[in-house]
Amino acid sequence: LPYIAHKPDEIEEMVKKQLKDLQVNYFDLYLIHCPCPCKHRPEHTPDNCKPLLEDGHLVPELVDHLETWKVLEDLYKKGILKVSCC
Repeated sequence: LPYIAHKPDEIEEMVKKQLKDLQVNYFDLYLIHCPCPCKHRPEHTPDNCKPLLEDGHLVPELVDHLETWKVLEDLYKKGILKVSCC
């Protein structure tokens, strides 16, 4: 999971885009790339995901890790992820 897509309402869309790009129906293993989420640019879409920078630095995003994990669990239950871990 990219560090700029940890918000619960963004996760499933990002995962589905990655599945489409890789031409697969599910992931055997899906990792949280970095447990420190950062904000993305306002024009963010799964096809255009760029981090928001202030003075050349990433801007931290306050996202509850448990809420992120719950979405990954839901994707596991749907069969999109076979194993998810951080």
